[in-house]
Amino acid sequence: MGRRYIRRALRLDREGDLVMERGQLQEIEGLDELVQRFRQLFRTNKGEWFLSPEEGLDRSVLFQKIPDEEEIRLALEDVAEQIEEIERIQDIEIDFERSRRELTVFFVAVLETGEEIEMEEVL
Repeated sequence: MGRRYIRRALRLDREGDLVMERGQLQEIEGLDELVQRFRQLFRTNKGEWFLSPEEGLDRSVLFQKIPDEEEIRLALEDVAEQIEEIERIQDIEIDFERSRRELTVFFVAVLETGEEIEMEEVL
């Protein structure tokens, strides 16, 4: 088993805004922080942040008339590699709803500790 990482960050809501309660910024840690970090990488287009151009998701694979599932899988694996606690991702399912122009991905992230996190994201 790998070592367990304890990171703290400011809590963000699903839209990426800071969460405040009773006038205080809220913090997040542990697995919740890891999931939040993963979600933030999904929202960042690879190359858009000049301080870390390799960070984020290659969103160009999403903007195809007919999305290529293999390219999407590779892009997801690239995001997972950007988080040191994640050993691999598995059980990737991709659902493209053409009428809503919505791409949903479900996958399991396997951590160095052996723990598994199920995630679903609409891209």
